[in-house]
Amino acid sequence: LFRRVARDDYGGTASFDGGTVRIQSYEPFGAKMQSTFSMKAPGLHFDRIDLLTDGASSILDGDLQMNNWPEQIYRIRSKIDIATQKNIFFHKEQFSATGDAAFEGTFHYFKGGRELKGRWQAPLPLVQLGANTWRFPDLRGNVLWLPDRLEVTNAKSALYGGRAEFDYRILSMDQKSGPKRAIWDVAYHEVDLVQLTDFLQTEGIRLAGRATGRNRLEWPAGGWGKLRGAGEVIVEPPAGVTTMGRDLSADLVAAQAALGEEAGPFNPRRPIGYVPVAGRVEYTLDPEWVTVHDSWVATQKTHVEFEGQTAYYQRSRIPFRVTSLDWQESDRVFAGILTAFGSSASAVPVGGTGRFDGVMLGAFNDPRIEGTFSGDRMRAWDVVWGRGEADVIIEDSYVNVSRSSLTSEGSAINATGKFSLGYPRKDGGEELNARVVLRRRRMADLRHAFELDDWPVEGFVSGEYVLTGKFEAPVGAGTLLVEDGVAYGEGFERATATLKFEGTGVRLEKFDVRNSTGTVTGAAWLGWEGNYSFTADGERLPVESLKSAAFPTAPLSGVLRFKGSGTGTFEAPQYDVSFGVVDLFAADEGIGQVTGHLGLRGELLTLDFEAASPRLAVSGAGRVAMTQEMDAELTVRFNQTSLDPYVRFFEPRLSPFTNAVVGGTVRVTGELTNIDQLVVEARVEELDLTLFDYKLQNDGVIEIDLDRHVAQIGQLKLRGDGTKLDVNGSVSLHDNTISVKATGDANLGILQGFFRDLRSSGVASLAAGVTGAFDKPEFSGTATLSNGRIRHFLMPRSLDEINGAVSFDAGGIRVDSVTAMLGGGAVTFGGRIPLEGFVPAELNLTANGERMRINYPEGFRSEIDADLALRGRLSAPLLTGTVTVRDAVYGRRFETSLNVFDFGESALPAAVASTPAVPLRFDIQVDAPAGAVRINNNIARLEARADLRLQGTYDRPLLSGYAEIDRGDLVFEGNRYLVTRGRVDFANPIKIDPYFDLEAETRARVGDQTYRVTIGIVGTTSRLVPSLTSDPPLATSDILAVLFGQDPDLQNAELRSLNAAAANQSEAELLRGLTSRLLASPFSAPVGKVAEEVLGSGATVLITPRIGTEDDPLAPSARLVIGKRLSNRAYLTFARALGNTQPGRDQIITLEYDQNERIGWIVTQNGDHTFAVDFRVRRVF
Repeated sequence: LFRRVARDDYGGTASFDGGTVRIQSYEPFGAKMQSTFSMKAPGLHFDRIDLLTDGASSILDGDLQMNNWPEQIYRIRSKIDIATQKNIFFHKEQFSATGDAAFEGTFHYFKGGRELKGRWQAPLPLVQLGANTWRFPDLRGNVLWLPDRLEVTNAKSALYGGRAEFDYRILSMDQKSGPKRAIWDVAYHEVDLVQLTDFLQTEGIRLAGRATGRNRLEWPAGGWGKLRGAGEVIVEPPAGVTTMGRDLSADLVAAQAALGEEAGPFNPRRPIGYVPVAGRVEYTLDPEWVTVHDSWVATQKTHVEFEGQTAYYQRSRIPFRVTSLDWQESDRVFAGILTAFGSSASAVPVGGTGRFDGVMLGAFNDPRIEGTFSGDRMRAWDVVWGRGEADVIIEDSYVNVSRSSLTSEGSAINATGKFSLGYPRKDGGEELNARVVLRRRRMADLRHAFELDDWPVEGFVSGEYVLTGKFEAPVGAGTLLVEDGVAYGEGFERATATLKFEGTGVRLEKFDVRNSTGTVTGAAWLGWEGNYSFTADGERLPVESLKSAAFPTAPLSGVLRFKGSGTGTFEAPQYDVSFGVVDLFAADEGIGQVTGHLGLRGELLTLDFEAASPRLAVSGAGRVAMTQEMDAELTVRFNQTSLDPYVRFFEPRLSPFTNAVVGGTVRVTGELTNIDQLVVEARVEELDLTLFDYKLQNDGVIEIDLDRHVAQIGQLKLRGDGTKLDVNGSVSLHDNTISVKATGDANLGILQGFFRDLRSSGVASLAAGVTGAFDKPEFSGTATLSNGRIRHFLMPRSLDEINGAVSFDAGGIRVDSVTAMLGGGAVTFGGRIPLEGFVPAELNLTANGERMRINYPEGFRSEIDADLALRGRLSAPLLTGTVTVRDAVYGRRFETSLNVFDFGESALPAAVASTPAVPLRFDIQVDAPAGAVRINNNIARLEARADLRLQGTYDRPLLSGYAEIDRGDLVFEGNRYLVTRGRVDFANPIKIDPYFDLEAETRARVGDQTYRVTIGIVGTTSRLVPSLTSDPPLATSDILAVLFGQDPDLQNAELRSLNAAAANQSEAELLRGLTSRLLASPFSAPVGKVAEEVLGSGATVLITPRIGTEDDPLAPSARLVIGKRLSNRAYLTFARALGNTQPGRDQIITLEYDQNERIGWIVTQNGDHTFAVDFRVRRVF
């Protein structure tokens, strides 16, 4: 201490060293101090105090009022070591803290108390709680320390991507206001869960999202076990992420189903990455329980609702509901949560959608979960099992199932027992102890679940199984029933077996398969490692029931038996099968007895077989490597084998008169899957062809080889009557080129073997070849036809004397003046057929013929000229041109007398054969000038003209134009009808539907009265409208009676037509007359025909029987009508009643004479010897 006169005060220094300080009950700490001061009444001022304590270095200045003791105040700036300060003030707390801090504030000491207040900050303090060291960047706040409390307020810090605020208070430090207690109130915002879970290094799961919440804790000093508090956490998912709701919508389920299965092999411990989450959790704390109120947490595909209590993660009861869009994601998240809480778990391959309502009991690291499960599209072991329901208890990584069902498409699986949640288990415990009942489950699902996809067996499986041990090596027993099954491509109705699961595989005993009338019995072993053994015997198996023998073109039938056995692995199988077929048929063609043997050793299949019947002898043997290349050595031998029955299976149009018998050998060596490495050698030593009446044989051995993509015709010579043909060349399948030549003579009779409706003869001299690429071949050479003849059954005449040449060049086929005779008329063919590859491109052919006599249409003898052309592509050719009819005469006799008792001479019309659709189009003009079309037979003489156009297609022709009758007459029922109008029009644009407009008239004499009767027909074939008129007028029934030679009462005919009773009487008389003629027809028809033959050509004779006369209604009688054409202009008719007692009474003689085309005379003599002369004039309007 010293006096400073200039300042009128005292100055001095003060210090101490080795001091110890104890504040209340906290740990003592060392201290030392150096200071300078000045003293002037009444106060003392410290200019600087350097205070160094354990964990802190402070600089102070301050004032002490001596006159107001102990009033003093100090201003403090401190640098603090947080670790040392923690050991002083929180020595017994189980955490550690490190870092540097700074404090700036004041210390006020006054009478009755003290106050320390100020602001503090720490750049990066670290607090270690357990295994985690928390970081609080830029931590700062305010502090107030009074005798009764310590308050840290407005504390703020960055916190893992977010921020935090908290207040910390220690109250009632002097215990005057109650027990000493602490309060910690914290709020945090937007904490990044990615950073937080990375910091916590959570095993099994990491989260993504932002957490915001508040937490308030309160506990008595030194009594953390009496902690109380409450809090809330709200988590928002990352931007753009939508989490699962509490309901399963149909749209979400459909979208999930469309995603397909997880790619690649299943990895039960695959990291699931950062799982986006959302949720809200509200809780309260007391010394014993953490109570969770109505809360929820959700990921993108899982939603969990929960509430309940836990004794700080030990004793717990938390009811919850899980709604899952994908049980695979839910299972991975659940396994991750269990692992994060210390109960290591792995995911299992599972999938589907559904819900789980349950309750979690016990400790978080060893929970017990009880609940009820329901789900759709449940998937496990890479199989979708369908809809599932179960009551389960999950404990110790086991699922204990008391009730369950899986249903799908009529199938059901019911299981009870214990199933491990993951495998293999770390504790080595059993993974499976269950009873499983199946009903019509698809075998494919079970094969895939047990990794037996290579086992080619399908069907619907039923059975009951008791299984224990490992999932992949179960032990137990059961029964098997397979219905509607398929094994190795063959179907069966039912299969039964007893199963024994032996850990490494399953043994099938008493195996019995039934299919139709056949049975297969045996036993088998299937190992999970892919090995197998079996024995099987098949008896009475219908070949027609075997899918591998299905051949729709020629269905096989017969009875198969076989015996097989084998032992090996699916990767290197070994088995032997001996088989035989009794009475094997292909359709209706017998193949005979077939025997053979198949043997497989690893990748080598050996086989041999024989087939024999009266028309077939075939044997073969060889071996095939069952590799990707399929190297093979095969030989097939044919002896006296008829090929034509089997060729018809592929080409049914082959003529039934074609027969082919061959003998030879086919040898195959090389890779069946690579034609570049394949050699096929075919040697035909015997070939006998019969083509209707033409025979053809081979001239030497036929040699055809396929060697590394090149087909070589070494020798192919055929000989027969008029045939000596030599073909040779090669075809390269690799570069698609051809070089083939054919020379020699070929009898056209060969065509009969390929076209069943064709008969042919003649010779074609051929010297032709084809070279170049397949898509652009070049043809060369000629074919000269000599004295050929071709007749198709559908053609009215044959083509005779066919001569000419057909040449081949780069442009295609050229026809130069090929001539022929058709019906005595000359025909000339010409034109060109360009080729696109081997297919005709544009047709351009012509045919010209003159004076060709054909019997077409049916019944006509025609002579025509034709100038036709066939043009267009082969897919839609067009036949155009003109056909001119020179003369067409129909002379076939018409039978006008009906014989109802003639059952044998007339036959039913033959069924019309269906005509195959031909893409041929028509555009042909048909001209028939006046008088070209004629009908000249026993009842008619008609002349007509026609102007028609044929269009449409072959299968749907269309006809337009007209046909008109120029003149003519016909005789029917003794009456001569003169055609006054006749026209047929074709105008329907859709189908051939002629429209008729016909009219004819006749004169009928009854007594002394002559009637002119006009008959008209108008309309189409489906709607013909007939009309009958007479002059003088008569009723329709009276007109018919007159025309059919009856004797109606024609007195007052016009008035009688208006009288209904009289009209009915006339109709009854007409019906009686027609009935009498119908009953007498078996006798009158032959008599009339003989009379006409006696009188000669142009005569008609009609005998019409009657029953009843005017005097006697039951008396039989008849009427004789004789007509004779005297010349083209004169016609004489004689009519007389037979059996009449008064000769000449009913006798009529009529002479008709046509003076010219318009004027005619009719002279009639009646039975009473009177005459009548009629004058007829024809006028066309």
